[in-house]
Amino acid sequence: MAVQTSGSAAGFAGGFRVSSVYINLGDFEFDRVQKHNVDEYRNVLYARAKVDYTQTILAGMESSGELEGETEMKTIKCMMDHLYWADGRILDALEESKTKNKDILRLVRHVAVAERVWLSRLQGKGSAQYSLWEEAEDLAAIRTMFEENAEQYRVYIEGLEESGLDDMIDYADQRGVPFRTSVRDILLQVLLHGQYHRGQINRALRIESAEPVQVDYITFARL
Repeated sequence: MAVQTSGSAAGFAGGFRVSSVYINLGDFEFDRVQKHNVDEYRNVLYARAKVDYTQTILAGMESSGELEGETEMKTIKCMMDHLYWADGRILDALEESKTKNKDILRLVRHVAVAERVWLSRLQGKGSAQYSLWEEAEDLAAIRTMFEENAEQYRVYIEGLEESGLDDMIDYADQRGVPFRTSVRDILLQVLLHGQYHRGQINRALRIESAEPVQVDYITFARL
């Protein structure tokens, strides 16, 4: 299988262009694509292309020195700083709107508690004492939780080496089901989960004719 960096998501004789990567199949493998589900093969090829493409980019960065100085940790720290900022911005918007919408308040509380749950798992503590979905009325209490989360995440990440991102964390979810996840994936979950729900909160504010707040990363990066 040969990989070239060009193209779109279309299929054509002998190969596929997937996510800007051209996958050149051997005759036998392409014949199998013709006879079987093309979409299924496209998904498989996309995964293979993604790995090859990522390795190519990283190899180029390494040879040019761009990976020196713990670049990945620097990125994670920047993204976590954005999370702390965005949490505060959303709370400011909710306070200014004076909303009494129970669904919105329940959602912002969920974000704060989810951050705490994942932090407890990273710290090797249990999280069964936390309820992810409960009614909330007191924004001051939620703000306190966000601030405590930020303080403890900063301490945790400050002591985290880049090699520690691959460490595996054993934990049980809120139903008691055991899982094992890397530190890297847990931190990405925290980051993406918060941004997803902040978008939902902003949309709900707009529906209520309140002013949504800008929480894009680029807005934070320009400060």
